[in-house]
Amino acid sequence: MAEAGDGYRVTGVGPRDFSQLEDAWRPLDKGPDMSAFQSFEWMLLANENVAAERASRLAVRTRYYVVERAGTPVLIAPLRVHLAPISPGHRRGVHLVGRNGPADYLNLVYSEFDPRAAGAALTAAVKDFGVSSVRLERMLVGTQAQEWARGLVGSTASVSEAVRLVLPSSTAEYSAMLSKSTRQNIRTAWNRARSDGVHLEVSISSELNAAEADALAQLKRRREVSRNRRKSSGVDRVVAGARRAYFASLFASSDEARQAMTRTSRPWVLRVHADGAVCAFAFGLADNLGGSRTLRLLQVGIDDAFARYSPGLIGLHHFIDEELEHGRPHWDVIDFTRGEERYKFQLGGTSHGLNTVSLSWRPDLQASSLADP
Repeated sequence: MAEAGDGYRVTGVGPRDFSQLEDAWRPLDKGPDMSAFQSFEWMLLANENVAAERASRLAVRTRYYVVERAGTPVLIAPLRVHLAPISPGHRRGVHLVGRNGPADYLNLVYSEFDPRAAGAALTAAVKDFGVSSVRLERMLVGTQAQEWARGLVGSTASVSEAVRLVLPSSTAEYSAMLSKSTRQNIRTAWNRARSDGVHLEVSISSELNAAEADALAQLKRRREVSRNRRKSSGVDRVVAGARRAYFASLFASSDEARQAMTRTSRPWVLRVHADGAVCAFAFGLADNLGGSRTLRLLQVGIDDAFARYSPGLIGLHHFIDEELEHGRPHWDVIDFTRGEERYKFQLGGTSHGLNTVSLSWRPDLQASSLADP
């Protein structure tokens, strides 16, 4: 525990003591900038993987810095500190917890953003571990923490894209949002299945057991392996496979997506069945970022044997149409999250930005950015 001046106090908590943070965490993770990835439930899962991984042998440390003001927690900084570079993607410095897992949006945890508290947390990490490089990844553009970080002296930002669909008010309006070719492709896929005697059925549920989660994860993995084989040479595949296996052995969070499927309180699962067998799926979480009822799609996969029927595309399109048909959708936003895969835009999605903000942290240079909120 350290005094940070002006009534601020910073306490660093290790992954083994994460459960002690629940009382401080839960009042903060409901803030308007917080996504499901900052919730205590999600971070509890991420932390279990952090505690189990072997990366600590390679000088990687995790700390959750709780910043109190006048005795009340106002911010928690979930930070990963790399004391040495592991690879080009794992640089020496301070990072956000979750960068090795399926969390699409990372952030500090706060209800109302306090720049002094954020600065105190970064200062504590830099002092504790003797590193000055800070790299805050996957921050949603427009959140208070992202805007603050982007305005820090000496900061640079790289931009990546995520895709989301703000649902219109009717099926007619939604159909008008789609391109003529997309509408034709969807009709063709359904007709092709009927012509081949394949019965496709779309179902939605909030239940998923461990065996099903394993099967869906394997389906997605087979698809990825098949696509990589088509794109790369034999030598490239061997090297890429060895690299994946190496980092999977270090970072237990590589299994986080499958665990999330079975351990979230109310998962959302879309399945497309072809004659009774699952040929496509989508897995998501309910979220309330910014007050919008948001469905965040975290995993989407199809069985290559049924690719000619575009089961993922037609399944999601069918779901969206059903949502709008009666004029009272359960969701305001369908968030396809990170990546700019073609199907997301075919379904009417538009891009929104993520920032990775990098800088060398020196509190003496950041005085103007650490003013009272």
